[in-house]
Amino acid sequence: MISIEDFQQIRSSEHLVVLDTNVLLELYRQPANISLDVINALKKIQNRIYIPRQVYDEYLKHFHKICGDEKKI
Repeated sequence: MISIEDFQQIRSSEHLVVLDTNVLLELYRQPANISLDVINALKKIQNRIYIPRQVYDEYLKHFHKICGDEKKI
């Protein structure tokens, strides 16, 4: 995880943010309040987020495994 200060610096600049599969899947492993905080932060920079096709494919491949695990808890 990055610090709040680092995120604020990224937010105020014009960097492209490239997400990987683990970032997306980790949202399902975290408590709802943390996941919502991350989603809200990402919404603030959504025009600078890039998700590569490989990440999308991996997400689809592993999504059901993660959600299935969460239902068992």
